[in-house]
Amino acid sequence: MLMLPDTFGNSIVRFAASVGVVVGSLSCGTGPPDPASDRDLLEDLYESTGGEEWTDNSGWLEASLLGDWYGVTTHNGTEDVARLELGENNLAGGIPSTLGELASVEAIWLYGNQLRGGIPESLGDLDGLLDLSLRDNQLNGEIPATLGNLSSLEQLSLQRNELEGRVPALGNLTSLVGLFLHENRLTGAIPSALGDLAALEELSLRDNQLTGEIPLLSGRSRLSQAAGAPAQRPGGCPALLPGKPDGAGAPAPEWQRRPVGAIAPEPEQPCHASDVGCAGNGPVRTDRFRPPSVAGGDRDAARRP
Repeated sequence: MLMLPDTFGNSIVRFAASVGVVVGSLSCGTGPPDPASDRDLLEDLYESTGGEEWTDNSGWLEASLLGDWYGVTTHNGTEDVARLELGENNLAGGIPSTLGELASVEAIWLYGNQLRGGIPESLGDLDGLLDLSLRDNQLNGEIPATLGNLSSLEQLSLQRNELEGRVPALGNLTSLVGLFLHENRLTGAIPSALGDLAALEELSLRDNQLTGEIPLLSGRSRLSQAAGAPAQRPGGCPALLPGKPDGAGAPAPEWQRRPVGAIAPEPEQPCHASDVGCAGNGPVRTDRFRPPSVAGGDRDAARRP
């Protein structure tokens, strides 16, 4: 009987094994995984933020239609999330980065919870997002520069958190009407790119450690104020500088014109003298630039359950 050398036999074994691996990979390969469905993404949010302890979690993980989950509105006839409204609902934990995969979402309201950790950079991938409200949580870290990619965004509410670092350049937010960053731990100079926000009508930066001047804001609102005491209206409201007198004739912002179902904008809120002033902002003496024709600062406050 012919005996083959061990080295030759081992070579055959190794060759056969390698061929098996190649053949196996060719016959069993399935390609890239399918993207997660909106249902999967919401389930991830539920698990990451203690969904079992939410104030209201009716329908979650049980109802067959996403539109029957509390706080979820879908686009007509689809399972694509249009709005996620979970403000003041006892969400606790971190915001999962997968939330940035809700490709069709237009509004995310997670205000007034116990959310911690950073704001996911992935939220900057939500091209159709109109309204992002994460205010009144315990979020920390820096404001992601990726939020500057949200060219459709009309309102950004991040106030009353523990956010640190500099205000990122947000000059690409050409649709932004309201920017609320007050009562955080932001530092550094106010970015000149804010002057590129042509649609901006409300700006609140107080109670941070910001320095410098408010840049000249282009467009019809023209809300500008250099360092020093701002011009005042009776009651402490900053004057329009130097736009249309009293905002007369200015059209309603897009967020007011857009049909939003049962969600109504906030009623007008009074402006108090305490709203104005540096309050720890170094030489900057400015808080909220609000044309009288525009509703008050935190539009989502009246939408609370």
